[in-house]
Amino acid sequence: MKNPKNPKTSSWDSELSPLAECDQTSCRSVKEGYQMIHDQYLRGDFSLIINEADFSERNSYMSSEYSKQKYLEESLILDLPISEPVKVTFYRTGDTNPNPVNLCEVEGRKIQCDPSYEERVEFQASLQLKDLMDSDGGIYTIVDTKNKETVSTYKITVRGKT
Repeated sequence: MKNPKNPKTSSWDSELSPLAECDQTSCRSVKEGYQMIHDQYLRGDFSLIINEADFSERNSYMSSEYSKQKYLEESLILDLPISEPVKVTFYRTGDTNPNPVNLCEVEGRKIQCDPSYEERVEFQASLQLKDLMDSDGGIYTIVDTKNKETVSTYKITVRGKT
């Protein structure tokens, strides 16, 4: 993953567990078998090196570059970059027994959302969740339902009002 501007810290996670991270002075492996290279990081390359890749976990890695901090009552916009049917789910931050919340399914221009979210969701070429609440924080996943592939994953933190 390339980014022209280095944030103060960049990291890679799997589900909710940190794997590796870098800052302006060094990189460190948080979990054995995963690393980021500091010289590359300073040049804007935030790639994760996996020593023994497990194909079954190919869609579970997430860079902090895909983390967003939002505030209560703001809107969250998730791009849906493909035309295949997709499903948007998320794991709530802080759940002790995390089960995914099925937010919406999109097929073409048709959208079907969980009834508790219908009034707050708009769809164009992206999906917009309006009036964010504390319970909306978590890990959002967009899945191509036809090919059963993860398209993108975002870690969303919801804070109090600005």
